[in-house]
Amino acid sequence: VQGDIIDIYPAYYEDEVVRLEFFGDELDAMYHYNVLENKKGKDLKRFILYPTSQFSVGETRLKQAIKDIKAELNERLAYFEHENKLVEYQRLKQRVEFDLEMLTSTGMCKGVENYARHLTGLKEGDTPYTLFDYFAIKDRKFLVIVDESHVSLPQFRGMFAGDRSRKQTLVDYGFRLPSALDNRPLMFDEFIHKNCQFLFVSATPAPL
Repeated sequence: VQGDIIDIYPAYYEDEVVRLEFFGDELDAMYHYNVLENKKGKDLKRFILYPTSQFSVGETRLKQAIKDIKAELNERLAYFEHENKLVEYQRLKQRVEFDLEMLTSTGMCKGVENYARHLTGLKEGDTPYTLFDYFAIKDRKFLVIVDESHVSLPQFRGMFAGDRSRKQTLVDYGFRLPSALDNRPLMFDEFIHKNCQFLFVSATPAPL
């Protein structure tokens, strides 16, 4: 913000911002602005600003995700009913139906990351998307530096199992759908085989 000018930096623009110019309380102009060349771009009549969330999907994908979530909910409710787990049945039904209402009306809900598999269109067990996938767009080469690797790598190896154990409890007791298990950290093999170069820094070197 500079005086009556507001620059918006969308994550999906590389070297442009959306500049808003105000006259008092009224929007006077809106246009693309190249911050590297200090040059005004195309005027805009409207601009959609998405939420600051890792899950920004189009309308078609969102509608399909809602259908998939409903189908999974019905399947899970049938399981709880068959097992006579009525508390878990009611807990899951209430939570997910509220989330579905929020997704339908606003496109967002609290804990939306637990529906990541449906929102991204991935299959059960697929490697989740991470910042590595963003860096690798257009086959860009990049270097990952892992500092204190003698400490961080063992922690990384244990992340998946710890996350899985915690989320499995939530699933078993009807707090989340089973698909929440796919909102997870990378397994070590998935991490180490990413298409990038690694530099491991450690005062006490040891095998990977």
